[in-house]
Amino acid sequence: MKRGSLTKERIIDEALNIVSTVGFDQLTYNGLARSLGIQPQSMYRYVANISDVRTSVIATYMTALTQAMYQELVPYSGADALRQLAISFVTYTQTGVSFTDMVSGLITYRQNLEVAEAVNGLHDLVTRLIQSVTSQAERVEPNVHLFLNFVIGSLTLLTVRQESRETNLEEYEANVDRILSLLK
Repeated sequence: MKRGSLTKERIIDEALNIVSTVGFDQLTYNGLARSLGIQPQSMYRYVANISDVRTSVIATYMTALTQAMYQELVPYSGADALRQLAISFVTYTQTGVSFTDMVSGLITYRQNLEVAEAVNGLHDLVTRLIQSVTSQAERVEPNVHLFLNFVIGSLTLLTVRQESRETNLEEYEANVDRILSLLK
């Protein structure tokens, strides 16, 4: 690597690439340095340790997920936007970091401020959409929890089920509509 071209962003981008390719468990400090073509000690200026790298990978992934969802939802509003978010969420999580790695990372690093802010970004996006379809203000937060629990729980089942992907997605989309009918 060219002298002076190393940045925290470059390190995290490469770590994200490694995690997307071989999984979160295979991300090591030495392996990351090798992938970047540098000595491990060169990274200490930018990241303290592998935990710092993993935290940033999860936060970066969640931020990118939220931004991708936001961009996809621009032409939609209300229940249509929530439906599209539920479908796009599943589609997005089928690429890049595996869903199980993402959940594992969120559980492990949830107390980290960077990860918490990234998760809050997704929560805020869903909250704004739920507010537009919920008639009673006191029902907004319970509806946000219902919607997110459904989407993430369904994605967990879609990840482990043996049936065809098309059948699973058809069932999922039908269930999205059922959930949306409850959010009034």
